[in-house]
Amino acid sequence: VEVTVRLLARPGKVFYVLGEVNAPGAFPVTGHDTVLSAITQAGGPTRRASEQRIVLSRPTVPDGCRVVLPVCYTN
Repeated sequence: VEVTVRLLARPGKVFYVLGEVNAPGAFPVTGHDTVLSAITQAGGPTRRASEQRIVLSRPTVPDGCRVVLPVCYTN
């Protein structure tokens, strides 16, 4: 099962950790955030999460293609 980290530019500057993590939701951007720290803030992956299916989704312009990058995660 996939874990997705989405970075969105919006007022309040937050990022989202979605999918098979223990506490999915929005988290404040600090400027020193990494995918690993984002997953940690979201309580870590659940037992159902697939470490091979973690992706980072980056914001794009409204008519642009979504940028999705695979993440190499080792617990």
